[in-house]
Amino acid sequence: MELTYILSQVFIVIAYSLFGLTYFAENRKTILVANSCSLVAEGVGYILLFAWGGLAMTIIAGIRNVLFFGQGKLFDKKPELKKYEWVSLVIVWLLGIVGAIITWEGILGTFAIIACMIYTFSIWQKSDKVYDVLGIFSCIFLLIYNIFIGSLFGIILEAMLMAWVIFAAITGFNIHDFKAKKKQKEN
Repeated sequence: MELTYILSQVFIVIAYSLFGLTYFAENRKTILVANSCSLVAEGVGYILLFAWGGLAMTIIAGIRNVLFFGQGKLFDKKPELKKYEWVSLVIVWLLGIVGAIITWEGILGTFAIIACMIYTFSIWQKSDKVYDVLGIFSCIFLLIYNIFIGSLFGIILEAMLMAWVIFAAITGFNIHDFKAKKKQKEN
């Protein structure tokens, strides 16, 4: 087994671990920092695997996070601009199309970007139920992409994430709601 493959798997494990931490974070800033670090680790893992569609996905996701976070701050200051929030979604989707064209490795190679576009829409819209259902589809596409690039830990961890997302969608379980209810009981 090559050293670059082993290192790629280490970075993939780090990425999924940091992403998992976002579900336990107490504030938006911590979520953003952990998610950004997760994307960097995931990007390094994809570089080591020569998985350019996955790398494009992490770059697009990073831009999306900055764009959505900045947009939220702007809307807090100027609520009248909220009617233009769809523009950020269009920008991210256009970046996704460009990324898919630039990194074309066949249809399976675009599955990481498709997963990113689905997830982007799921966090952009306001329904928790839609978020849950789209999360399942995002996981399916990313699982297929991990199989395509041969990332063993990507396959294992994405399958575990998909099981968690399906569980959350079926049961309506939300860790942030659970923590809020627990805090209420403590007070």
